[in-house]
Amino acid sequence: WRLDGIGADGQRVFAVPGFAVNSPPLRIDVHLPPPEEYEPAWLRDLLAPELLVSLGNGQRTERMRRHPALQHLVRALEVWTAMHGHGQLQREYNRSPFGSRIVVTRVVADVGRMAEGIYLVPEYDVEAAMLPVETLRDMLKDDDAWPQVVCWEDLKFKRQLHEAITVVENPEIRPTRQCRRVVFKSLLRDQRYLYNEIKTLLSFRPHPHVAGKPLGLVVKRSRFGSRLGVCGFLMEYFEGGNLQMALRNLNTTRQQEGVDAADEGNKGIKSKLEWARQITTALIHVNAHPAGFFPDLKPDNIMLRGSDIVLLDFEQRGGWYTWSPPEVAYIEYMELLAVGLGEEWEGFRNEAHDLLAKRIAGWRPSTQQDAYWNSDGGFSAPWRDLLRKRRKEGSLALEKAQVYMLGKLLWCIFEETPFVRCGVSQEVLCDDDMGRDGNRTRPRFPQFRRAPVEVRELVRRCTEGDRIWEQDSPGGLFVSGRKLVAVGANGERRDTIERAKAWWMSEVDRAKRFIVE
Repeated sequence: WRLDGIGADGQRVFAVPGFAVNSPPLRIDVHLPPPEEYEPAWLRDLLAPELLVSLGNGQRTERMRRHPALQHLVRALEVWTAMHGHGQLQREYNRSPFGSRIVVTRVVADVGRMAEGIYLVPEYDVEAAMLPVETLRDMLKDDDAWPQVVCWEDLKFKRQLHEAITVVENPEIRPTRQCRRVVFKSLLRDQRYLYNEIKTLLSFRPHPHVAGKPLGLVVKRSRFGSRLGVCGFLMEYFEGGNLQMALRNLNTTRQQEGVDAADEGNKGIKSKLEWARQITTALIHVNAHPAGFFPDLKPDNIMLRGSDIVLLDFEQRGGWYTWSPPEVAYIEYMELLAVGLGEEWEGFRNEAHDLLAKRIAGWRPSTQQDAYWNSDGGFSAPWRDLLRKRRKEGSLALEKAQVYMLGKLLWCIFEETPFVRCGVSQEVLCDDDMGRDGNRTRPRFPQFRRAPVEVRELVRRCTEGDRIWEQDSPGGLFVSGRKLVAVGANGERRDTIERAKAWWMSEVDRAKRFIVE
């Protein structure tokens, strides 16, 4: 077995059996139980499973492979394979539907006992939700832009980079003579966003800093019913990685070399300005399209092609709260409360539901099982509402929302840091910001250390109105060792749970007032 990566939740592992390499990609991931279920307690202390979230979705591949919990998992998978018999497991694996799961029901010290609780679970939902090529073509009504159709059986799996990104080879698709590999993008949940991205990419005019049209649509025959459906699409493989990785490496190099911000001068300023210009021209190009906007602007969605950047990921589902402008994040908070609370919170849930129904015309709760329909601007309620205002009223609100994210991205580029580190989000868990002495090693938005004065003013103008600029804005949460640590505005330590609770109470209160007003 080989470890390729781990999902953002730290429980979904991209572990690949040797026989799956050079075979068609089945997207079968290994699912671990939550850390609190590891037995006994000393094993949890030894394996440190809570740190797996910091390694999610392409973060630090080598550290991921050395992590004790994942090495323990690989040993259990090897025993499980031997228990089944290599040939028998290979036959069962290859017969499984696309998007099936390997479920680890317990993590214990004895890998033999652990292997007895591992199961290959067939999942038919993904294949059942795949749309036929003809259905998509009829919806999009643009035969001229239609890409080549590629059979899933003709793909050769190489590596799983991310929960949606698989590196494959296909003899029919070669972007350049030098590059034999391409990316196969697929979604195992919320497939409507995959189809929306296909539609969006097909409708864009070419631009050097925007992802091109799909190189091919991948079709697969369902194991249940034998229906042929679109399971993903092929796109360029960017071997240079993304901007998040580049900023992380740049910051690490400076720390190792002992370069202080005050002594840096204009070192590297030209490349930063060029990145900033390219990103801005890409956003202008995207917004020139009637349904064009980019709601997930952050460093890991910007790829490097040589020294140039390319904007990637046009699902239009929105991004992390720490990157979203308040007018979007506040709506998303209420959506989460309206659909994600149990019966004991019925009053709160109904209040959130009523607020959204009054604020956004036609709003209804959304689920991951919702089928695709030909919606301009995707399926994010707050972003589609901003698009509607642009079309009907000529409003600049949609553009301003993207400019807000651009301001935060400019801050990351000129401060040479991959994360904004404000608020409470998944991003916090991927960021080991604390040094050995317990002090933060990098700034958090909107602190400045390296950015020129002109850029600082521009960042402020882009994000003006966000309460983060207020003097009493709270400090953040940071990873220190194996714990989350709360830090106040002046750097003092706070009680983590109480600080996070107070922060969320304040955010939800602001969200409700914002929607009412």
